[in-house]
Amino acid sequence: MFEVITALLVPVLILGAIVFVIGRRVMQFKELSEQGVDTDAIILEKRTVRPSSSGSWKKKIVYRYQDSSGASHEATTVVSVEVYDRYAEGEAFPVTYSAKRPHVSGPRYLVDEARKLKAKKTS
Repeated sequence: MFEVITALLVPVLILGAIVFVIGRRVMQFKELSEQGVDTDAIILEKRTVRPSSSGSWKKKIVYRYQDSSGASHEATTVVSVEVYDRYAEGEAFPVTYSAKRPHVSGPRYLVDEARKLKAKKTS
């Protein structure tokens, strides 16, 4: 009986965690598109990672930016190969951070896409 419950519960918990993470990021991009402040970050590191032996390689950029109060924030984001290849470590990287919660940020090109989608929906 325990095995049956576990077999049913584990996939539900995993799915729930995935939905939570995606939903949180969607809400963050909504916040960034509505209350975002554009700035330039500095790329600290570029990484290529493979989450598992069967997964595909991911390109990540680690960046640091300052908010309007002068506080420094670091973040890591997955980017396309084109964006990864366009920038070098130490270069400026355009980002947008939340005026409401400055530790929340994202690459500006993704926030701009969210802004375009929002503008299409309202027009």
